[in-house]
Amino acid sequence: MAESLISIVLEQLTSITVEQAAQAFKLVTGAEEEVKNLTSNLEAIQAVLEDAEEREVKEKAVKIWGSSHEQIRNITTSVSDESKVFGREDDKKAIKDMLLCGSSEETPNLRIISVVGMGGMGKTTLSQLAYHDDQVKSYFEKRVWICVSDPFEEERISLEILESLLGEKPNLAGKNNIQEKISELVSEKRILLVLDDVWTEDSSKWDSLKASLKSSSPGSRVLVSSRKKEVGLAMGSRSTTDILMLEKLSEDKCLLLFSHLAYPERTRGERKNLEHIGRKIVEKCQGLPLAVKALGSLLRSKAKEHEWQSILDSKMWEIQRVENSVFPPLLLSYYDLSPVLRQCFLY
Repeated sequence: MAESLISIVLEQLTSITVEQAAQAFKLVTGAEEEVKNLTSNLEAIQAVLEDAEEREVKEKAVKIWGSSHEQIRNITTSVSDESKVFGREDDKKAIKDMLLCGSSEETPNLRIISVVGMGGMGKTTLSQLAYHDDQVKSYFEKRVWICVSDPFEEERISLEILESLLGEKPNLAGKNNIQEKISELVSEKRILLVLDDVWTEDSSKWDSLKASLKSSSPGSRVLVSSRKKEVGLAMGSRSTTDILMLEKLSEDKCLLLFSHLAYPERTRGERKNLEHIGRKIVEKCQGLPLAVKALGSLLRSKAKEHEWQSILDSKMWEIQRVENSVFPPLLLSYYDLSPVLRQCFLY
């Protein structure tokens, strides 16, 4: 049942044209990338479901994962909670300070800030929180959010920036024409451009786009999120002042996040029966916020001790660690979905 459903989903995805995807996801920037992400994710899950033997599960899932840089985080819904950023308060403040600090002789007009960390560390969430902060919104005259992913397609990214600035689909073609229009629209305006999930270390891929932004006012910022420091340096961040390296959360902070998601409205007795298992599950997440969020949300609806124990004892944990253990927790979350909910991937 599970295997056939995933196969149907994959067939549906391969038949979706770029235009259809853009229409279906018209409120989401980078529809094509989302379709690619979802396809990659479902292929990885299909590999796990097809192979019953433990060794085969490990080898095939890891092979498919390694064939693409696309993130599997989209299996779960990622919602930024403005009021609670567990364990990341200092990081949130640091990003905000770098965005809002005034220009000086040592600070370029277009400062490029990079948030760097492994998959599941919270780069996108922190960037979202900064992007939607009231002070940030009032400080910048124009704000643009672009999902970049891999490869870095300069013309596509430029077109999306222009569309965001205009508020409508532009009637322009050709990278040079698009970038000239961008330069015109940002001229003497303080702008914030977020480039989320950048992979390229080739600075030449974005040189002309960066040049089109230099007509903006002093205080303008580009906020880049990436998994590698080298990417931030290639984009133009200064290593000593413009790169924020995210560290894993401490176990105490992971427990706080997990408790917030998994234990609400439980009686003291219920919580006591589950806490010892919950602590062991958190240990397996190895300080990665996305993994903690995925399993905390999954276990929120499970009240029986044996249900929690089955998650702790799952063979999914034994899949060879890829992306620093984010993959197994997300597979557990997906595998827990009912067949009806899994069919949501058809639409």
